Amino acid sequence: MATSTEPIANPAEQAIRQLASIPPWLAVALDADQVVRALNRHVAEFASGALTLRGCAIDMLHLKGADGEWGRNWKLSVDGPDGEQSIPVRVTLLPPGSAAEELPATPPPFEADDWQCWLPELGLVLKRGRAKKSKDFAALKLLMDPEQSRELIERSLRAQAAGYAQVAVRSCTPQMVHNKPGKSTVIRYRLGYGPEAAGQGWRDTIIVKVYGDDTGRNAFAGMHAVWDAGLRDSAAVRVPEPLAYLDEQQATVQGPVPEERDLEKMLLALLLSDDPAEQGALRQAFYATGVALAAFHRSGGTVQARTTWQDGFAEAAEQLESLRVPFPEPIAAIEQVVERLRTLEAATPADAPVPTHGAFRPEQILVAGTQIGFIDFDAFCMAEPAFDLALFRASAMDNGLYDEHIKLRDQAEADARRARIDALNESFLAGYEANAPVSRQRVALWEAIFYLNDSLQCWTKPRPNDQRLVVQLLERHLHNLGVV
Repeated sequence: MATSTEPIANPAEQAIRQLASIPPWLAVALDADQVVRALNRHVAEFASGALTLRGCAIDMLHLKGADGEWGRNWKLSVDGPDGEQSIPVRVTLLPPGSAAEELPATPPPFEADDWQCWLPELGLVLKRGRAKKSKDFAALKLLMDPEQSRELIERSLRAQAAGYAQVAVRSCTPQMVHNKPGKSTVIRYRLGYGPEAAGQGWRDTIIVKVYGDDTGRNAFAGMHAVWDAGLRDSAAVRVPEPLAYLDEQQATVQGPVPEERDLEKMLLALLLSDDPAEQGALRQAFYATGVALAAFHRSGGTVQARTTWQDGFAEAAEQLESLRVPFPEPIAAIEQVVERLRTLEAATPADAPVPTHGAFRPEQILVAGTQIGFIDFDAFCMAEPAFDLALFRASAMDNGLYDEHIKLRDQAEADARRARIDALNESFLAGYEANAPVSRQRVALWEAIFYLNDSLQCWTKPRPNDQRLVVQLLERHLHNLGVV
């Protein structure tokens, strides 16, 4: 109950605050100890001791679609006659009051492919899952082979890269530097040439980024757009030189960007430093990033892809649709806030579209001394400048405050981190505004989208022991906008 000195939150504000604490029945389903105890009660092989359940690996549950059910692939550690094994299971969580599908009177044995189990006290249905197949790209075998990759790179450079028509690559040393199986892989190549390379300007290091779909084509078009528009010679920002696109491998071939560390690592390392020099270096890096982004936006490059505020809101709309089934009353209240945001957005004209990075986060900014570089143009598009600016600011707060790797000691540390990131974000925006105009109200509206998306994920993608501090950021941000 609120005291006479505590403000009374309105229903919409109360609904937003609820996102910071997942319902008890949802929290219990994410408790590995509770799941293990329930399985030991309901699975005959575990109850009898024929098999021993050692544990259950839980990362999160995921709600999507309109059926009101969360799903996820988990793994059980089971000890039996053949030793300990990791058994994949498909998990479905049903909200209270839902009935599980009818199960066979005599459950199949745990080893059977059609094994399934209902844990009524947790609302969980578990079925035998499938072992994950390797998601590594078929092209990686070729691209990591020194001789085959040498031939491919030489051929693609001759055909597509300006100034490389006569290139002869004598040696090629591949090194995988980043790999997200099934999504993207980054390979660095050290190239060797003969004496004929003298004075040609051929790069001795190139980067190949391989994709699981056609995303690389958009990234390559974006790199070309800003490179050809003049950023090849920019003192404010360095971008990768677009050298070639490999259709069959769905890969971009590009020049490197100077790097000592990315801005995310710099932020995490220096944010709480008491050294004035380190704080000054971090503040200057954020200011220089704003200057660099202004140069990027003003380059004049163009592509066909477009992104609007309504496009940005699509993810939140999809999550609201899924949450409406299990949580009708809170989501109805939150949708009132959304409607106010939409009204405010409609009354605030957007700035003219500019060439936009589209995934502008601190990890995509490379720092080398005082030089700033941008990488990863996968989501490149035309959009209002507030899109990049707001995504960067929200992501910086994510990185420095509620990143999953940060273990906050207390609220005082959270407040200190938030205050310092606020100051850094202001420095970033000041660097931008010193070189290009932008509507601060539009920046705030885009930030609202990103904070709302992350806050809704507290319920659509709940994780064990997630601190969910983003909900506080959303509430504060909506207050500043006058929406709640």
